[in-house]
Amino acid sequence: MRNERGLSLTELLVTLAMTGFLTAGAYQMAIRQGRTYNAQDQVMDLQQGIRITLNQIVDDAQMAGYDSDRATSKIVIAQPVVPGDDQLTISYEFDDTTERTVTYLVSGGQVLKQVAYATASGTPPAGTQEPLLDGVLSLRFTYGLDTNNDGGADAWVPAGAVGTGRLVAIRVRLSARPTHPDFANVLSRELESIATLRNRIL
Repeated sequence: MRNERGLSLTELLVTLAMTGFLTAGAYQMAIRQGRTYNAQDQVMDLQQGIRITLNQIVDDAQMAGYDSDRATSKIVIAQPVVPGDDQLTISYEFDDTTERTVTYLVSGGQVLKQVAYATASGTPPAGTQEPLLDGVLSLRFTYGLDTNNDGGADAWVPAGAVGTGRLVAIRVRLSARPTHPDFANVLSRELESIATLRNRIL
């Protein structure tokens, strides 16, 4: 005769408990892997955001003091750069009758870009403000001076030491971290870039 005895209650309970432990372990592992993936995704997004923001700052800084010098141009750039340690304002000719002034600063954990246009006819400047990056820890500027007239930056100084020196480059350092509370322990990221001014000024 065949033995048709089934599982006892004890064996069934042990089997269910083991299945529960294995399922719980697999679930916890899946959650951890999901969090790791999300953290990596946040860090990649953050680094990309820092790069994009730095590129905008560098692109505008390189234009500081630009004046086409065309006969039809009505623009004279009186103050190409207003240096600051954590804020930068630059001005350049947008077209023959318009000056573009851009300011980069940090407020409320965001890098803000403020743009204003002033016309040669004296029309009051009209401006906009745009947030570029969240989770910002610091935005720092240092200024490269050409002290020996070789066209390169020989000394890097803070804003207060620029004075009447010949400004040829601006170094931008930006650090930020993800803003989502689940990723508060993710290390901050910092990138640096240098804008070489096309128009040697100051």
